[in-house]
Amino acid sequence: MRKRTGERTVRTDLLSRNASGVSLLHTTSGGIELAESPCMIWFFEKGDERLQYEIRRAFDTDDIEVVITRADSVDQQRIESATDLLRRSQAHWADLMASGWHPIQIR
Repeated sequence: MRKRTGERTVRTDLLSRNASGVSLLHTTSGGIELAESPCMIWFFEKGDERLQYEIRRAFDTDDIEVVITRADSVDQQRIESATDLLRRSQAHWADLMASGWHPIQIR
């Protein structure tokens, strides 16, 4: 089942339970159900441009997803091992830095 929330479509059937039958959703005090999906997000800037680099566990497999979001595009990759994740992320971050991208600084 898909639930439309603003610009994002969420697979509610994949989020509702894991393989052990344990709920992967929790309800906020406002009654909103949110997925408990561990992830890390980094924000980069280059002049006025922004880039979001997200690493998260895939909802439907044990794979790791890397999602790179720019103003005009989203690039999503699936990675099977932590070793590949580290290797690819280090290479990609080095390319970003070499091309003028920098982590956003809190001012």
